[in-house]
Amino acid sequence: RPLRHWIRFRAPPAPLIVSCLSLSLSLSPECGGELTATYGSINSPGYPGNYPPNRDCYWTVSVSPGLLITFAFGTLSLEHHANCSFDYLEVRDGSSETDPLIGKYCGTSAPPPITSSSNKLWIKFKSDSSVTRGGFRAIYKVGKLPLRCGPLLAR
Repeated sequence: RPLRHWIRFRAPPAPLIVSCLSLSLSLSPECGGELTATYGSINSPGYPGNYPPNRDCYWTVSVSPGLLITFAFGTLSLEHHANCSFDYLEVRDGSSETDPLIGKYCGTSAPPPITSSSNKLWIKFKSDSSVTRGGFRAIYKVGKLPLRCGPLLAR
């Protein structure tokens, strides 16, 4: 003979409140951000493994006025293309995508260290939907503006 259990539920007479579940989509691993320390590193998502496809990552390095930022690659391994149209790292001298382009990099030939002309750098990493590689790792450090010497002006 089967055993039966009954559960009785009584709702209170107050109005029924329904809560909704909120979902957020997160691409993993994360990338991008705002950096304000006097030194640090930036990696492609998934580094030292291959970066994922279809990623757009943006970093801004912003430090105190009167300081410059030196940005140097430790590793660069991105899909190669003559115009760096597929996967690339773009560095701009300022805080936005409209500031002067310092360089757009892809392939495996890392450029020499880059120094900003102000206290801000804007960096973008882009990967397309197909080929992925080992990615990049770059470090940045902050230094003071060089002293500028020039002729003495007299009245």
